[in-house]
Amino acid sequence: MPRGIWYGSRILMKMHRTTILLFLFALQVPLISNSQSTNAGLIQRYPFLNISQNRIQQPSHLDSFFQQLALTGITEGSVVSIVHIGDSHIQPDLMGQVLRQSFQQRYGNAGRGLVFPYQLAASNSPDDVRTSSPQRWQFNRLAHPEINTPYGISGYGIVNNNSTAEFRLQLRGSGSTANHFSRMLLFTDSSSTWTAKPTGSDSTFVLNRSAEYNFLHELILPDTVNDITFSAIDSFQKPSLYGIELSNNRPGVTFHSIGVNGARVDHFNRAEKFWEQLPILKAKLYIVSLGTNEAQARVFNEANFLKELQKMLTRLRDISPDASFLFTTPPISFRGKMINPNLERIRKTIVSFCKVNNIACWDLRSVLSTRSGFLRIMHRDRIHYTAEGYRLMGRLLRESMIDGR
Repeated sequence: MPRGIWYGSRILMKMHRTTILLFLFALQVPLISNSQSTNAGLIQRYPFLNISQNRIQQPSHLDSFFQQLALTGITEGSVVSIVHIGDSHIQPDLMGQVLRQSFQQRYGNAGRGLVFPYQLAASNSPDDVRTSSPQRWQFNRLAHPEINTPYGISGYGIVNNNSTAEFRLQLRGSGSTANHFSRMLLFTDSSSTWTAKPTGSDSTFVLNRSAEYNFLHELILPDTVNDITFSAIDSFQKPSLYGIELSNNRPGVTFHSIGVNGARVDHFNRAEKFWEQLPILKAKLYIVSLGTNEAQARVFNEANFLKELQKMLTRLRDISPDASFLFTTPPISFRGKMINPNLERIRKTIVSFCKVNNIACWDLRSVLSTRSGFLRIMHRDRIHYTAEGYRLMGRLLRESMIDGR
């Protein structure tokens, strides 16, 4: 925390709780935003941006979320959890990385959040997470409900055919990007006993099975680590894994990216283990970024899409009644040499859906144009984007949330 803010917090602790909330909430804009200079820099580097459209619609819906953020520096043990649900645009965690680091630098780093061993599922992974195993694992994701292998909180699942199995998890990063952890939650429905051995340590720790949730195993270490090997032993069924939440017992923000290649809204809605396990993350803000894969259909059914959006929002509200919601429109993608014609209908549907439900909306599609220079941030498949492109989207979303305060 910057020195001036720390001294301010000491004074504020003597004030009435309501006064604290209002005072800190009012201070947020000068503390974290300089939008004019930021926008000028973005326009100069990315002239294809419609920067005037980079704003949150229905921004007041996020007021309670930012009020909770304001308390993280003065309430002991306070953690604000953000869950970003999406498709292949979200899975690499490039947008999430920008948002995670921004929120954690301002409000405290409570941990890396949800991770999954994507390498064991033969899929692309965030660049700060590395996993390996001496064994082969079966795998699946919620975009393929026709495959028997189950999936859960991360939208993915892995299963080992052996009664015992192991894998190694490493988090990369140093300095301000370091994400060492001391608390682990393993999401699994196998009967295995799970152990964890930090690399370089002589100690092996046994994870405790939750008495409340039969799919959850927990371990709190005496020190933080960033390299650990998990083992499943004494199993009466095949060891499985759906995700790992990593935290550090400090106040601040955790940011969980749940991106699944090929995912649609209806895929998430049908993933029962996902909904069973999602409450564990205790989200205070859900960001939902879907629609690209719906746009790939030759015929887009607006009524069905709207029904699925409403079903998702209803289920999110049921499990997190105090959470805020931010839905985003999908970025530009092409069909052949033309912009996919379904995108505009999807954009209008999401914008209207958010307005009717009085929830926040970020219209990314309207921020982007195909003016000069745009194609340099796109992948050659004309659906996905480069690392620079995704980080730009993360920066734009960060700035739009800041400007809305």
